[in-house]
Amino acid sequence: MQFGNKDELKEAIREYAIVQGRNVKLVKNDNKRIQAKCAGHTKCPFILFASKIDRDEQTFSIKTLPLEHECTRVDKLKYTNSRWLSKKFADKIRKNPEWDVGAFQSERGFLARCRPLIGIDGCHLNGPYTGQVLTAVGVDGNNGMYPVAYVVVEVESKSSWIWFLELLIEDLKIENGKAWVFMSDKQKGLIPAIKTLLPTAEHKIFKRQVYLNMSRKDYSLYHVKDANRRIAGTVWRHLVGPRIVKIIEKNKLGASQCIPRLEGESKYQVSYMYEGEYVVDLKAKTCSCRRWNLCGIPCSHAISCILRKEANVFDYAHECYKKEAYLSSYEPMVHPIPSMDQWQRTNWPPIKPPPYKKQP
Repeated sequence: MQFGNKDELKEAIREYAIVQGRNVKLVKNDNKRIQAKCAGHTKCPFILFASKIDRDEQTFSIKTLPLEHECTRVDKLKYTNSRWLSKKFADKIRKNPEWDVGAFQSERGFLARCRPLIGIDGCHLNGPYTGQVLTAVGVDGNNGMYPVAYVVVEVESKSSWIWFLELLIEDLKIENGKAWVFMSDKQKGLIPAIKTLLPTAEHKIFKRQVYLNMSRKDYSLYHVKDANRRIAGTVWRHLVGPRIVKIIEKNKLGASQCIPRLEGESKYQVSYMYEGEYVVDLKAKTCSCRRWNLCGIPCSHAISCILRKEANVFDYAHECYKKEAYLSSYEPMVHPIPSMDQWQRTNWPPIKPPPYKKQP
C-alpha cells in the first residue's frame, strides 16, 4: 500500500485510529520513515512501519501492518480535535449554515450505543407560528426515549418526509436498510417515503401515539432530561438500568418453573413445567423461544441455566443495556441556547417561520 507523501500517510493513520477507536501513536516520524504503534495495551501486536520507496521520491510505502488488536476501544482520542471536526463537517455546514448543532450531538450519542430502532412521527404546532414538527426518536439502554432529530416543515407530505429522511439517512450513515427497524403510525406521505428511500428496512405500524408526550412538551426540557439521565446513569446499582432489572426480575419468576440440564459445553436442554422443551446456548446468547435473540434480555429459560451455572444474570444482557453504553449515548451534550435578544447580530436576513398553509 502506497501514499503520495508523508502527510497523506499520517492522515490515513489518524482516520484509522478514529474509526477503530484505537490509541495509535507515532513512534518515529521523520522524512524517511514512519512507525506507529497501538498504545492501548502493552502487548497489543498492532504496529505500522512505512518508508520512502526512493530517495528522490515523496511516495511512502507500508512495509509492515498486522491489523490484530488485543486492546479494547477507547472513548477519547486526541485526534478528534477541533481541526478534525471542522474538516469533517465543513462542507455540510457550508451547504446548510443553519445546521442544528444540537441535532448533531443527539445523532452522535445515538450512534454511540443505541439500538438500530427509530420511531418517526409528526405533529401540528400550536401557537403564533403554524406548521408541523417531524421527529425521529430512538431507545436508550434503559428503554427510555432518546431524541435523535426534529425539524419544522410547512406541511406534512411525501416530499417533506423524503427530505427529512434523506438527511436522517445521511447523518446516521444508514447503508444497509435490513439492519434497521422503523416504527410509525400512518402519517400522511410517510409510508410511501419509507418505501422509496428504505425499501429493505423493516417498517412497523403502531396505532397508539407512543410519542404524543414529545409533541406536547417544550423541547428545551430535553436539555434538563439529558442532564438528569446522565447523572442517574452514574449511580445505577447494577450493570444494567432499573427498567431492565425489573424485566429480568420478572423473568426470574418464570425461571423457577424451568428445569435446565447441561448437554455439553454451554448448551442446555430446558424443560418447562407446563409443557415445552427449549434449547439454550449461553455462549451464543440464544434460546429456541427466540425472546432472548430478539430483545437481548435473558428469558426465563436462559435465566434458569445461568442460575444453574451460578453466574451473574446481568452479564448475559446485551451490551446496549449496560451502564457503559447508556452513559456513552448521553455523553454528547445538547448545548443550551440563550434567548433571542442575546443572539449575535449578523447581516444575514432573519429566519422566518414556514408560510402558513391550511391543512386539508
